[in-house]
Amino acid sequence: MGINPQEREFDLTGTMSDDCTTIKLDPHALNRYILGTLTGIKLELTIKPYKELRTAAQNRYMWGVVVPTVRMWLKETQGETFTADDVYTWLRTHILGQKPVVRTIMGEEVIILTSKKFSAMSTTEFNNAVETIRKEMMERGCDIPEPTKNNNLHDFLDNR
Repeated sequence: MGINPQEREFDLTGTMSDDCTTIKLDPHALNRYILGTLTGIKLELTIKPYKELRTAAQNRYMWGVVVPTVRMWLKETQGETFTADDVYTWLRTHILGQKPVVRTIMGEEVIILTSKKFSAMSTTEFNNAVETIRKEMMERGCDIPEPTKNNNLHDFLDNR
């Protein structure tokens, strides 16, 4: 049983015309299929500037290269093993300077980071954050390999 496009929401991308009378959708075969199923149906549109979010390759780089490299470096230099989440939070708070906030929820204190997670960053924001991390960690003696095109693990193993 297929998914009925009339019962779902779809995010499409396109460009507004100079005279603001039309939106030219990016040419994807799936767009034509989706829109073809919606002919004659009243639609609700939300218009906002397109923002490219972090890519899967960037995600692989963060969790497959940056975090493990820093974990290994911390083990070598501090003699202690930290979890990936520990290192991820440390990078956000101590390297990128994101501030934790203590909030009370149902009478209990909870520490929350109010800044953007890496997953919510645009590709540009993510790249800037990674460069800051690489630079700061290099100054501390931890060499994080540069990203590759796809950031697959074998890309980094072959280069070492």
